[in-house]
Amino acid sequence: MTIARRFVARLIVAVAGIAVALSFATGCGSDDSAGLGNEEDQIKQMFNDWQDDFAAGNGNATCAKLTRSGQQELAKYRDVSGYIDRDASCEEIVSAIVAQTQEAGVKQQPARALSVRVDGDTAVAQVSDAGRPAVPVKLVKQGDEWKLPSAGFGPVTGGKGSGE
Repeated sequence: MTIARRFVARLIVAVAGIAVALSFATGCGSDDSAGLGNEEDQIKQMFNDWQDDFAAGNGNATCAKLTRSGQQELAKYRDVSGYIDRDASCEEIVSAIVAQTQEAGVKQQPARALSVRVDGDTAVAQVSDAGRPAVPVKLVKQGDEWKLPSAGFGPVTGGKGSGE
């Protein structure tokens, strides 16, 4: 009877050890501490949330997902837009852009991140809206958060743009 108990106890310890090892192995290269999946999935979710926040005119959440350069890009757009108050904050710029598109009858088609490639503290997401061909969007990691260094609203210069 003692041998059987020792065997069962060792089997339980071995199974528990394998379960712990497998839980670490499945998480290799990813951070699932928030229960959001691997880093690529977290980036997809952040991008998709950013698109939804922008489409809803939620300036606070939209601007929080932009780097300082992304917010400065919006400020430059504000300055050349001709319809946004020159003293408007990032949040107010988002609200003004959404209001203007709604007044113009433009239906927002939030893009979705289809795939993500992470390289250290930078990532490139392939994104598409309304079935259009996917385009690359760069993201950067600041602290523990992924952010967008561009809001996609580069200033209008009147000439042919670079598309960046």
